[in-house]
Amino acid sequence: STPQNTMLVMNGILDHYPVVTESLLDDMVLQVLEMPKVPTEAVQSYNEMNMMAVAFLATFIGLFGVLFVYFYFRDDIKNEAQVQKKLDTRLFATIYHEDRKKGFHINQRKRRKSGILVSNPVTSFGYSETFKKMGTRLEYQTQKKGYKTIVITSVQENEGKSTVAANLALTLASVGKKVLLVDLDMRKPAQFKLFEMPYGEKDLQVGDVLAGNAELEKAVKTVGKTQLQLLAGSRSYRNSTRILSKNSMADLIKSMKESYDYVILDTPPMNMVVDGEVIMRYADAGLLVVRQNGARARDINDTVDVFKSAGCKLLGCVFNNVEIGFWGKVLSRNDSYNYKYGYGKHYYNKKNYKRLI
Repeated sequence: STPQNTMLVMNGILDHYPVVTESLLDDMVLQVLEMPKVPTEAVQSYNEMNMMAVAFLATFIGLFGVLFVYFYFRDDIKNEAQVQKKLDTRLFATIYHEDRKKGFHINQRKRRKSGILVSNPVTSFGYSETFKKMGTRLEYQTQKKGYKTIVITSVQENEGKSTVAANLALTLASVGKKVLLVDLDMRKPAQFKLFEMPYGEKDLQVGDVLAGNAELEKAVKTVGKTQLQLLAGSRSYRNSTRILSKNSMADLIKSMKESYDYVILDTPPMNMVVDGEVIMRYADAGLLVVRQNGARARDINDTVDVFKSAGCKLLGCVFNNVEIGFWGKVLSRNDSYNYKYGYGKHYYNKKNYKRLI
């Protein structure tokens, strides 16, 4: 009932413990193996840093597993076989991943992240050869039907449509074709950045031509030492749909077709604005750029239907930025990706590049 009574009881137990044990356990012998010690810390000490490390590792593994399952089973395009299986169009070409960081700035001669163009001497042999094959295939299919205006588009952003359009135009121009590349992504223009062609306030741009404020011939620029003609700009137009929907657009496209062998039209992504659908009405044919593990298959097929409704012949899809490394194989679920741009990989190195320029 009180602390004092508790102490008296415990002392009584300790005083009589030998007598009680002797009468109860008189036939047993006890041997002390180890003298007891007063503990100074817990038997299982709590280590906060170790617990945090274990928790972080478990979270990381769990998150990685969730992301892996998500990307593995996501309804996108992971390999060439899925292009034929999931999409309502055929495969036109496959472009494997090219390292953006290995390019050299021609003026500053230093590494930097820039557009991957076939006109750059350090671009890999395989990457350039892919576009040469694309150019040959495009010529074969368009000459039979008399197609001249080619739309290059994608479902969403960052699928590489502008780079594909630029390199395809460069490839056609390199074989003697008179090519005009038109940047009609007027909300987010990119061609002037790829070709490093700055526009001043007084320079005529593609928007001036479409609005009827400038003549086509005065706004067109020649890209570097190539034969490619470029109609682009750096301004962003919020009313781009209204500008592209003008009745003068048809006359402008007709004038382009009369002056050039090929007119490559770089359009905005299809799921962003309706500009691409408006441009398709004036084009003969088109290519749909599909990035590996990018847009969903159903969204791509919706864009294929837009081509049909606009009366623009879809020549096929360009399967872009295909990874062929370990994770590329795992995510693509295809063991056939064992080919790499190895042939001519070291043909253009930094030393040879300096000698060329």
